[in-house]
Amino acid sequence: MSHAMEYTLFLFLLLDLTNFFQAQTFNTILVDYPRAFVPFNQYCNVMMKSRNFNIRRQCRSNDTFIHDSFISLKELCQTAFVPCGNGLKQCHQSSPVNVTHCLLLPNTHYPDCQYSMKFQEQKIKIICWKNRPFYLVP
Repeated sequence: MSHAMEYTLFLFLLLDLTNFFQAQTFNTILVDYPRAFVPFNQYCNVMMKSRNFNIRRQCRSNDTFIHDSFISLKELCQTAFVPCGNGLKQCHQSSPVNVTHCLLLPNTHYPDCQYSMKFQEQKIKIICWKNRPFYLVP
């Protein structure tokens, strides 16, 4: 096998592994299903810390947790495209799902990151890559 062929195969393997880890990252970081048993008023503080969002020695400003199964989100990748609303055109939109939005409170600093929480039911838009959720559109 030529070096060029080996290199090409290596790049394809690397791209496939990147796809796998991105899907795993989406699942393990953004999906919280079933919803974690955390006291309601501490949900965002606990989840943002447990999902390692504050590892760069600064508080992450916000994030959203999706309370739906990864399987349901993966099935969403099979639906028709809708505009994303941010210039991208190939998003997939869900029916209403439960989500929790976490927003950093003013005047809080690392390592004592404190968040407000907004729990709601809403439609979400995701971008899929190779039929797997890859990115949650804000």
